[in-house]
Amino acid sequence: MTEQGVPQTQATQPTPPKSNAWKWALGIGCGCLLIVLIGVGVIGGGLWWGIGKMLETEPVRRAVAEAEANPDVAAALGLPIEATWNMTGGGPPPMTQRDSGMTMEMNLELEGTLGSAPLTLRTREVDDAWVPEVMLVVLDGVTIDLLTDGYEVAE
Repeated sequence: MTEQGVPQTQATQPTPPKSNAWKWALGIGCGCLLIVLIGVGVIGGGLWWGIGKMLETEPVRRAVAEAEANPDVAAALGLPIEATWNMTGGGPPPMTQRDSGMTMEMNLELEGTLGSAPLTLRTREVDDAWVPEVMLVVLDGVTIDLLTDGYEVAE
């Protein structure tokens, strides 16, 4: 009962304030998701840029030129030939520093208008110049050494 003797009804009772906690949770959740997506984008973009720069290095350009100059590789893959990143297999990091200088080891894919083939490339830096040690292309089970134009049967 109220002071005037009128019974208090449910309609006259004050309603509790509505909770806005869901708005905060939604805002925080979306904000965290946005931060994660931006982080993934930055890391992915950095990798994409780094791989692109690696494919533009002098040793890779030389390997592509050697492949285009090799008549068997050019006939099998078609011209022009370009190097792309081969994501198969692990292996050593692409560039390593050793006592004798910088060494670059990569497994790339050579792609032409008619097909593609794996390229194994190892080169080392000597007196500010890259000296190739290994340039091997495998075509239909036959390994072609681009440095000597020799042939070996792939194992």
